[in-house]
Amino acid sequence: MEKQDIVSIAHRYLSKRIAKVTKFPTHKLKNENSSKNDNSCFFVHNFGTYELEAKLNYCEGSPQKTALLIHGGNSDLSSLNPLENLLREKNIATLSFNLSGLNNTSTTESSLSQNINESIVFYNYLKKVDIVIGYSLGGYIAINLAKKFQIDRLILLCPAIYSDLAVNKIYGEEFKNEISKPYSFYSTSTWNFLMNYKRQVLIIYGELDGKKTNNGRSKGFYEVNGITKYSPIPYEIVQTLKTISIRKVNFNLIIEKGKDHYLLKNIKKNNILKYIDF
Repeated sequence: MEKQDIVSIAHRYLSKRIAKVTKFPTHKLKNENSSKNDNSCFFVHNFGTYELEAKLNYCEGSPQKTALLIHGGNSDLSSLNPLENLLREKNIATLSFNLSGLNNTSTTESSLSQNINESIVFYNYLKKVDIVIGYSLGGYIAINLAKKFQIDRLILLCPAIYSDLAVNKIYGEEFKNEISKPYSFYSTSTWNFLMNYKRQVLIIYGELDGKKTNNGRSKGFYEVNGITKYSPIPYEIVQTLKTISIRKVNFNLIIEKGKDHYLLKNIKKNNILKYIDF
């Protein structure tokens, strides 16, 4: 496909003019091969002292809807490829992007606050956003987008919740020390926001995530019948969201039996989209 054709396709979805569109990423991604398909293109946004890349996954003809996807910690936009493919099968276009401080695509110091601002920038690239999907740390960022924008459908996959103090901590020891404080996740305005939120929210956790401990922290890696499982979400976060979902008809919380935090990696096998009425 000629460059101009790609640009024309991109501008069917984007409200901002972009000078350069590529068929392949210009930054090295963790799962680079999985980030390529015939219906995608990439572009870069310059934040002044650093730049971040975004991937537009488009549909043939007119898409039914458009979704903004937000990756989790220690990953980049390539981790969202399984979800992009499933959504494209449903004629849903997607925009994903790299967050700073969580991967090797940028070397700048970063924080949750900075990532939230980056997400706002990429949200504003789209002419319309019907769905926002955030995974893990990206779920927390998605909640913060819902504070600023009217989002028709908010989908949170294994979302993390952080204290208000954690938001401005620089990733690394500073951030780790804050989120490792017992029960620090209770010290956040996020709970009050969710209790008063009026729009549709779908939350999905794996049953083996949010495992109970006695110290107000997450369990992390552990074994079940010799198989390693991962639970970075503290037990109390899942239980609090369960309580909110019982009280609020616009909240739907699903617990996937036998699954842990890696829902996104195995999303096609787990058939997570069966819960989502697009």
